[in-house]
Amino acid sequence: MSDENIENNLNESEINLDEEDEDDELITPQELLEKIEIAWINEKSAPDILEYQGELVDLMMGQIVHMEENLQSIPSNDLRKTVHKMELERIKYIIASYLRCRLQKLEDFTQYMIEEEKKRPLNKKRLSEAELKFAEDYHESIETHFHQLALQHLPPQQDDISKRIIRPNVMGHVFVKVLKPCGTIVNTKDEEVDLSENSIHLLPYQLIAELLNKGDICLI
Repeated sequence: MSDENIENNLNESEINLDEEDEDDELITPQELLEKIEIAWINEKSAPDILEYQGELVDLMMGQIVHMEENLQSIPSNDLRKTVHKMELERIKYIIASYLRCRLQKLEDFTQYMIEEEKKRPLNKKRLSEAELKFAEDYHESIETHFHQLALQHLPPQQDDISKRIIRPNVMGHVFVKVLKPCGTIVNTKDEEVDLSENSIHLLPYQLIAELLNKGDICLI
């Protein structure tokens, strides 16, 4: 492999976001990494779970395999190998952190996540099949343990404690960067906020959740 290919292992080709359709968007590996980073920061900053970016994750995992193969051709005493290893570990950390953050939300708000996911139409689902299965299994195990530990010892009139649903605080404030002009919205103080491109605001999550899902804004 040439030196140029080694030094540009994240920029040497374009990736089809849907390999079955040649008309779909082509992105470079560097653009793919930027999308993954945005998805990661959005997920960390949002109180509710966002749509799973499975396609981006799968493509990035493929790029990681490609980068690891490239590293094998670099001599161990070459400084570039250390630099590329550090970048590779950073990418792995981003993906792992993204997935851990989603699992943490599923554990914290299990019943809420399951019920909300069931209400969504097929084209609006936010969880992967594996995540939904994890949430359902986790909820079942917690309910069984809770019943054995406490509920069976409570009077019948108090067993409704198990029906409480813990919800994320969607009215919590988040920092928002506007990627596309979005007009104006009215905040909780009845003030109009101009969401002009590249502007930054501190707003309740619920007010901008739909814009976030559409990709018109990102969280910072």
